[in-house]
Amino acid sequence: ITNMTERYWTAGDGNTALYAERESGLIIGECGKIGVNSFKYYCTVYTSPSESGSLGVYISAEAAKAAIEKFWTITDRTLIE
Repeated sequence: ITNMTERYWTAGDGNTALYAERESGLIIGECGKIGVNSFKYYCTVYTSPSESGSLGVYISAEAAKAAIEKFWTITDRTLIE
């Protein structure tokens, strides 16, 4: 994933939102409601086609989305080779 890539949110299945790179369409994050009657939301980042990581459980979809966006903002500023 390259720095300064334009990203966007789109609706996934049901109560899920997907975070993707605009140019490639690659999904790099996902958040969604845990259960039907729950007020908890999970968020996951996809750092490569074979690796993902949980960023925790949040009280709202907005907070979960913000965590994913913050993760990628920090990652974009970090150079590891």
